[in-house]
Amino acid sequence: MWRWTWFGWILAVFTLANPVRAGVYNPAEPPFEVPLDPVYVGKFGLSLKIMASIAAPQVEFDSPLRRRYFFQEQLYDRLDPAKLSVEQKLHFSSVLIRRRRAGDAIGLLQPATRQHPQAFLLQSNLATAYDINGDRLRAVETMRDCLDTWPKDWNDLDPAQREFLTGIGWAPRPKERGPEEEPFVFFREADTYYLKLLRLRSREPKGAAFEAVDALFGDDKGPVKFVNEAGVFEPGKIAKAERARLPRNARKIVQQLLAWQPNDLRLQWLLGEILNANGDVNDIKAARSIFDELVYTRDVRAKEVMARRIKLNEWKEPPTTASADNPFGGGKDNPPPSPATDWRGLLIAFAAGLLVAVFGYWQIREIRRRRQQA
Repeated sequence: MWRWTWFGWILAVFTLANPVRAGVYNPAEPPFEVPLDPVYVGKFGLSLKIMASIAAPQVEFDSPLRRRYFFQEQLYDRLDPAKLSVEQKLHFSSVLIRRRRAGDAIGLLQPATRQHPQAFLLQSNLATAYDINGDRLRAVETMRDCLDTWPKDWNDLDPAQREFLTGIGWAPRPKERGPEEEPFVFFREADTYYLKLLRLRSREPKGAAFEAVDALFGDDKGPVKFVNEAGVFEPGKIAKAERARLPRNARKIVQQLLAWQPNDLRLQWLLGEILNANGDVNDIKAARSIFDELVYTRDVRAKEVMARRIKLNEWKEPPTTASADNPFGGGKDNPPPSPATDWRGLLIAFAAGLLVAVFGYWQIREIRRRRQQA
């Protein structure tokens, strides 16, 4: 059965290969471009669709973000790159990367990273450009250098790094959110997973169809397996031991990687696995949409993807439970329960009715007696 869902919008924008891309950092973009923790899945899917459309030659419905990238691309072609600041180079390299001009991005970023070796965000964008350009080896080396230059703690930054990151809004705000939510900490973690992903895929034959989800999460025992206690896939279930090996923010990490590379099919598969493992009804439905689109729209023929799609389509949504808006729960197949019988009320009503009946009987007898006397 065809489902035109939020993920269908994403996947139908345009068809590309599956490049791995690192962080695409642009300090001039609003937060919505990087939807780290969406309120609901549909919002995240819409953001992905818009970001994917930036590289498309033409789209059916344009967006302000895509038009802005076009204008910034045209502006860059009229500028002297040597006169740009570090922040401007970071911004325009992101524009070139999103517009699929990897060669031009490399031409801008190579001298910039030599001139500013401590600017690790420039290195991250350069790793992205190398990978888009087909140079995976240099992408791995550059991403490794980026993380070596990127301190794990804000206090370990040198004054120039701290000033730059403060200027683009990355200064810590511990009173508002936990340390793991800070851009400085979270994006370093996301790029660490990107490097792992890049290394994993570099061991695979180029152009080969994938048959397994990326082993992005796991430990010395091996990658996380998205199966139940019996070792098989089940809608809304994952074995406790496997769940314990998933990072607390696994969903957020995968969503961030997808925000950087919205056309990567294997990351979409991984997001579907994580959503299903959450066990929430809405997440299971979203996972079902993802696997439907992977099979029907993108023609993915990996056996596990097809088997999961079948099982998710056989899954039946449980009856609605009680909530503030619907205190009884229920539905067509599960009607609200009948109210409990109020025996005390019934007895009082019966007694009152009996008294009224006796009183009425006495009244009728009195009327008849008076008529007989008359």
